Amino acid sequence: MPHEDAKRLGLMELTERARRWVTDQPPGEFSAFIFGKELHLGENPEIRDTVLRDLVIMGSIEPCGKKRGQYRAVQNECREMDWHNAETEYYPIWLPLELHTLAGVQRKNVVIVAGETNAGKTAFVMELIYRNLQVNGGAHSEIRLYNSEMGDGELRQRVMNLDNNVQSWDGFRPFERTSNFHQVIDPDGFNVIDYLEVSNEFYLVANWIQKIHAKLNKGIAIICIQKPKGKDTARGGEFSLEKSRLAISLFQNHGVHSCKIVKCKLPMGITNPQGMERDFYVERGRKIVSRSDWRYLTQKERDQLWTLYETDAAAKNARKELGL
Repeated sequence: MPHEDAKRLGLMELTERARRWVTDQPPGEFSAFIFGKELHLGENPEIRDTVLRDLVIMGSIEPCGKKRGQYRAVQNECREMDWHNAETEYYPIWLPLELHTLAGVQRKNVVIVAGETNAGKTAFVMELIYRNLQVNGGAHSEIRLYNSEMGDGELRQRVMNLDNNVQSWDGFRPFERTSNFHQVIDPDGFNVIDYLEVSNEFYLVANWIQKIHAKLNKGIAIICIQKPKGKDTARGGEFSLEKSRLAISLFQNHGVHSCKIVKCKLPMGITNPQGMERDFYVERGRKIVSRSDWRYLTQKERDQLWTLYETDAAAKNARKELGL
């Protein structure tokens, strides 16, 4: 619509056209500049701002963000939840370290696996994928892995190290992806993301997880995220836990790995296992093997264990050097 036409049109008709433009846009923010450009009002900011104010008053848009002139459409429709007929069964899933006997997962759930560097995240999810495939006795005919770290060769090596029978991986579908996972996940399927990369602006972690959660329908998403050493939560802190129903933390010291249940909203028993820990090691870089039972530990007890592991590691190295 050229500038001259904008002058001829009444504000009411112009506002209605603008309202339809806002309704037709995908969810997200837009600037007054883009709004004016799309509706050919860039040369007449007075009319543009008047229309924007009218849309705000009508409840079609609202200001947002930290910068002036940023808006988003008001999403005033929401699905009424059919709790009468909803499924309440747990999602059929096997989790390493017998986690599935302690914590349940349901459809449309997000599971967070936060781990330090070399803490066993990839070994954890690869065994999880393998054991949940129907061909290996699991419940799922297809599991998708969205991988942002490994190349084709490394992935093949990981797969073959765990089980070199190609038929044992029927239904395993890996994809290379580094961002915007919500655009590609299967809403009704079993999705594994290894891993959600965020190099800065860690506060955006919650936003990316929320987008993944919103895309889910009957499926689940297991999301791996890097975490700082010594912390229980991933980059993004407590915000990374908001949409998860189960969150675990993986860490390691002197070759001994540990798994801690940081959040559990669906405990399988009377006692909520949140806060429990279990030590393990990764056998030949591929298989998760338990080293302890699940138990609660104080920080003092954990520090004592680290000291013990450190002493054991030093003794083993000394014996190796002596040829014993």
